[in-house]
Amino acid sequence: MVRVDCGELQEEHSISKLTGSPAGYIGHGQTEALITPEILAKITSKKHNVNIVLIDEIEKASASLERLLLAILDTGKMTTASNKVVDFSNTIFILTSNLGQGDMQKILTENNNIGFAKINTGTATDQMKKRDDRLVKAALYAAGKRLSPEFLNRINKTFVFSQLTPEESLKVLNMNLAAVQRKNFFANTMT
Repeated sequence: MVRVDCGELQEEHSISKLTGSPAGYIGHGQTEALITPEILAKITSKKHNVNIVLIDEIEKASASLERLLLAILDTGKMTTASNKVVDFSNTIFILTSNLGQGDMQKILTENNNIGFAKINTGTATDQMKKRDDRLVKAALYAAGKRLSPEFLNRINKTFVFSQLTPEESLKVLNMNLAAVQRKNFFANTMT
């Protein structure tokens, strides 16, 4: 998988990290584009003949990334500054975002709850479904305000993750604690 950290693409010119520096710019030819045919070939799953490009926190990037992705999603190709054509026909793009997070947090804490939203027993399933529907609407509304309609129309599937329950959070905590314990165990046995 290739991970594109959009926090590094906040300036209009920083898109050159993906495509390479154009001729005439300082450093042209010295640094390779982040996404090239060779890099995609390295990460392609041999079993499924597919590769994944993760665009992490797209709201942090400048509008030039959206324009580049719009062109890629339209044609399935990108030309780097060194005139290499990158074919994305076997690529899955995964875009993450925190758009709407503020509105979603308000929905989760509207009963003055901090942390996990309290649900009345008995109607918990209905309340959770209504709350989750409101969360999805808030996230999609925020995405619609930030991203252009033509860009959103090229996205096949949108997922809005639900809030973790206390039980799910405990499982995540236990998994991470076990990973730290394994790391410490192996570090101590090597010394």
